[in-house]
Amino acid sequence: MNALRYNLDGATRICNQIGDIFEAPEDGWGERIYVANVVGQTVPPAAPAAPAVVPAATPRQPPILPTAALQAGMASSSMAAVTTAQQQQQQRRQQGGE
Repeated sequence: MNALRYNLDGATRICNQIGDIFEAPEDGWGERIYVANVVGQTVPPAAPAAPAVVPAATPRQPPILPTAALQAGMASSSMAAVTTAQQQQQQRRQQGGE
């Protein structure tokens, strides 16, 4: 070990070792985390920033329309609703004498 590293305001600072003693930081030891800098140890470089991904221009796709089976099902459910409404009107007429 030949130094202590610490971060201050986003910058890495070093306290060098002189003999058996480490130089104190300019603002005192304070309450921060110190990391031993071991001789021969290399610090891996920071990962490069990911490049901005810009989506390629793609042609607009037409909306997906229901298939014939769905359309037929929708038609039959619409017809069922109309039939039910007609039946309700007939029942009201019979009950109220409209």
